[in-house]
Amino acid sequence: MPPKKPPAKKRRGPYDGLPADPVTQYAVAVCKKQIVAGRRVTLQCERHIKDLRDSKKKGAKYVFDYLRAERPIEFIETYLKHSKGKTFAGNPFILAPWQIFVVGSLFGWINKATGLRRFKRAYIEVARKNGKSTLLAAIMLYLLLADGEAAAEVYSAATTRDQAKIVFNEAKRMIKASGATLGKFLSSYRNEIQYENNDSFFQPLSAEANSLEGLNIHAASVDELHAHKTREVWDVLDSGTGGRSQPLLIIITTAGDEITGICYENREYCENVLNGLFDDDEWFMYIASIDSAGDAGIDGPGDDALDPAVWIKANPNIPYIETLEADLETQARKAQNSPASLGNFKIKRCNVWTNEVSAWLDLNRWNACEQPFTEADLVGRLCYGGLDLSSTDDLSALVWLFPPDDDDEPWYVLPRAWIPSDNVQERARRHRVPYQQWISDGLIRATPGDIIDQKFIEASIAEDAARFNVIDLAVDRAFQAGQIMVNLQEDHGIEVTGFGMGYLSMAAPTRELEVMIGSKAIAHNGDPVLRWNISNTVVRVDPAGNMKPDKAQSRRKIDLTVALLQALGVALKDMQSPVDPFPYQERGIRSI
Repeated sequence: MPPKKPPAKKRRGPYDGLPADPVTQYAVAVCKKQIVAGRRVTLQCERHIKDLRDSKKKGAKYVFDYLRAERPIEFIETYLKHSKGKTFAGNPFILAPWQIFVVGSLFGWINKATGLRRFKRAYIEVARKNGKSTLLAAIMLYLLLADGEAAAEVYSAATTRDQAKIVFNEAKRMIKASGATLGKFLSSYRNEIQYENNDSFFQPLSAEANSLEGLNIHAASVDELHAHKTREVWDVLDSGTGGRSQPLLIIITTAGDEITGICYENREYCENVLNGLFDDDEWFMYIASIDSAGDAGIDGPGDDALDPAVWIKANPNIPYIETLEADLETQARKAQNSPASLGNFKIKRCNVWTNEVSAWLDLNRWNACEQPFTEADLVGRLCYGGLDLSSTDDLSALVWLFPPDDDDEPWYVLPRAWIPSDNVQERARRHRVPYQQWISDGLIRATPGDIIDQKFIEASIAEDAARFNVIDLAVDRAFQAGQIMVNLQEDHGIEVTGFGMGYLSMAAPTRELEVMIGSKAIAHNGDPVLRWNISNTVVRVDPAGNMKPDKAQSRRKIDLTVALLQALGVALKDMQSPVDPFPYQERGIRSI
């Protein structure tokens, strides 16, 4: 009798071996599509799981401590009661699974070396009627009373005192509803809650205050940041935590219709972290929204805002608030017959920023064009350049584009970028990007002074031209007669071509780059500065369908994209396109 075969080993699934705590199990349920969630929430859940696996590796910086995560959850559910609504008033505040994920993540992730909290900033975006202010008030009370911080200063912040008091007053009602449980520790006044045993207080804070300076913030909440017309309040909070070892600033908001404001700036930064453009271990984000066309990773038209099946993506409390879905149905009926109501429904109930302009290129397709190569691989090869030179204190960009040596090769992209060294930290804060880190990594070169040093850039270009076989360098016609261009031609023998920024010059390379990325006929080495610029780029389309990059509509820097298109433009003039020809090639390019 032949020997029996040993039983086949069961293959481990991607979520096997993970902890059974409710924070992690929520993340697993979202990733396994057992809980309906939008792409942004899914990315944060994937991040939690990845970080859990990384925490087991040697030298890991962070660890998830569920005992630390459980403390605020237990505090809220044991000591706090709802204060409003027929269904909830007087009942214990039992957190929904998504709220457990948020609270547990904020307090459970710990720096392994210091034992301090990992997350210093949080961006939480959910639709209206999902209990944002109630959750925020509960977290603030925990930070005031139970976080172990001596002389803690805790604030609820807004542009006006009335707005700032929404979360503050909710906290006062929670204290009152708890009876003697919290009342014996906390004293509530008109504009302050005091925890005298620890010399700590909780106050509403607004831009109307006589002074926003001199704060030593342990924790602060910002409710409905989208309504802030200026960045004043946020900047004060952001800079006022330096004296604390583990401060926490929390934004809870719905979407808005102003993409140039401070709220969208923070949201966009968080999305860039989720999408892998930036690394920032100290930001937590939970962005609950339906998935729209143009979102990273979303193919096709996206979700229909009037489809009840997708509402839970922006309204995670639907299963836990009986009236929420019925209210959404009522609002959706109004929206069906009114464009104005539809726009408001998308913003407030589906968390769609309706004034958002979609990026031109699909970042996933751009990422798929990444290939490992080094500058040494390109020495001596033919190349074309594009230079987008800033006139004052901004980013200057150069892209070298190397055509293939044979039919099996792509076009190789090599970016350069410069920024003045003075006030780099301020620019990093304003643009929400890690300029200092990029400079340290050699991805951006800092030029001396507070305005761009053209002599420094000239020397860098000349150094490259000695290594690469530069056929042509395209520059904006506005700079064509500048001294740096004259020097590049006369002193270094580099062919320089003036290049327009209108449809006539930009339409051909813009369309061609789109095709090249789609067919992987172009290769880059994953440079994060170039990827950031690509992700920011919005194009304008004329009635004939011609495209060109639109710096006015693009929310952040696109200088490297412009430089890449310039380089491709002069290359198209000089040689046959590497992909299928299109009409303007057959007739020839008449003007650059």
